[in-house]
Amino acid sequence: MGAKVVFGEHRYYGTSMPFGDAEVAYSDNEHRRFLSIEQVMWDYVNLLDYIKDENDMQDRAVIAFGGSYGGMLAAWMRMKYPQHIQGAIASSAPILWFEGATDPSAFTEIASNAIKKMGGQDCYNSIQRGFFDLVNVKYDSAKYGDVNTIFNICPNSTLTKSSDIDALIGLVSDSLGTMAMVNYPYATSFINPLPAWPIAEACYAAGNYTVPSIEDPPIDPSIFNFTHINQLHLAAKVFYDFPGTQECLDLGQNQAGGLDDNGWDVQSCSEFPMPMGDDPSVSCFTWDNWDKTAFTERCNSTYGQMPKFDWALDFFGGRNPSKDFAHVTNLVFANGDLDPWSAGGVTKNITQDTIALFIKDSAHHLDLRAPNAADGMGPGSVTEARLVEAMYVKKWVQDYQNMEITKSEL
Repeated sequence: MGAKVVFGEHRYYGTSMPFGDAEVAYSDNEHRRFLSIEQVMWDYVNLLDYIKDENDMQDRAVIAFGGSYGGMLAAWMRMKYPQHIQGAIASSAPILWFEGATDPSAFTEIASNAIKKMGGQDCYNSIQRGFFDLVNVKYDSAKYGDVNTIFNICPNSTLTKSSDIDALIGLVSDSLGTMAMVNYPYATSFINPLPAWPIAEACYAAGNYTVPSIEDPPIDPSIFNFTHINQLHLAAKVFYDFPGTQECLDLGQNQAGGLDDNGWDVQSCSEFPMPMGDDPSVSCFTWDNWDKTAFTERCNSTYGQMPKFDWALDFFGGRNPSKDFAHVTNLVFANGDLDPWSAGGVTKNITQDTIALFIKDSAHHLDLRAPNAADGMGPGSVTEARLVEAMYVKKWVQDYQNMEITKSEL
C-alpha cells in the first residue's frame, strides 16, 4: 500500500524512560504517576502530528495496529481520537477483561480446552491430577525434598515452606497458560525458545498416560505417588527450558525471559486490574479464586496505590459492548479460538463498521505475525483473516482520501 510504518515505543517501557532511567522512573508514585493511559494516548497523538508535519503528510490516513495490550490501545485510540486515527485493527485485545465484564476463570478454561484439543483427554487429566497432587504436597513437608528433586530446584530456592509450593504452582500455571497463549504452528523465541504447537509438545513431553479425572471417586491419599507431579513438571519445562540446558530451576528468577513486566505490574495496580482465577470444574488447573481484597492489599503494599477497578469500563465503555460501541466505526477486532485472552475480547460484530473476526486454530494475535508456511488456510483461517483485514484497511484509506479530495474541491 506504500504506507509508512511507525512503531512508537510506549512510555516507561524499553528505552522510553522518563527521569533518565527505569530505577528512577519506577522509584515512587511521584515518578510513576505519569504512566497512565490518557498520557500514553496523547503521546501517540503528538507523535502522529509530528510525523505528518515533518513529512508533509497532513492529508494521509492513519491506521492503528496492535496486538494484546497494543490492540487495546489501537481500539481505544480509534474510539477517543477518530480525527487522528482513521481505522484500527485490534488483535487479541481484551478490552472487556475487567471486573463484572469477564469471568476471571475464563483464561484457564480456554487454556484447558487447548490442552484437551492438542493433547487429548489423557493429557488434560494428567495435568489436572498433577496440580491436585502438588497442592496436597503443600500440606506434607516430608514430600518437599522429592518435589525439589523432580523439578531440579536450585539450592538458593529450595522448597522449605508452603509458600514455596505456592510459588512453584504459580510458575507451572503461568508456564502452561503462556504456552496456550503463544500456541503457534511454528517455533518462536520472542518470550522463550518454544517449539511449534508448544501445548502439543508439552503433552508429548509429559507422556499421555491414562489417568483418571479427579472427579472419579475416590482419590485415596494413601496411594499418592509422584508420577503426575513429574508429568506436570515435564509439561511445564517445555516453556522454561525447552532446549534442556538449564542447570536448575530458580524460583526467584523470571522464567519468561522476553517479557518486561515492571510497567505492566504498575499499570495492573492502577488502571488495569484484570481479574484472574482458576475454576477446576471447567479447567485442569488448580483452584485459585480471584481475590479482590488480596490483590488490592498487594498493590497498596507494593506501590502505595489502590487499583481503579471501574476506570477502564467507565472511561471507554464495555459493560454493554453492543450499546457502548455502537457509535464506533472503522474498527476490526480479531481473536483466536485457542487464545485464552479471547474471553475478554469483542467476538461478535457490533455494527457493519465495527466487526469481529474469530480465527480458528489461532493463538494470541497470530494474524499480526508474519505469514508462515504453517499458517492455516481456507474459511475461518488466519490467512483469510489477514485478507479481510487488508480489505478493510484499503477501504478506510480510500474513504479518507475521497473525503480529503472533496474537501479540497470546496
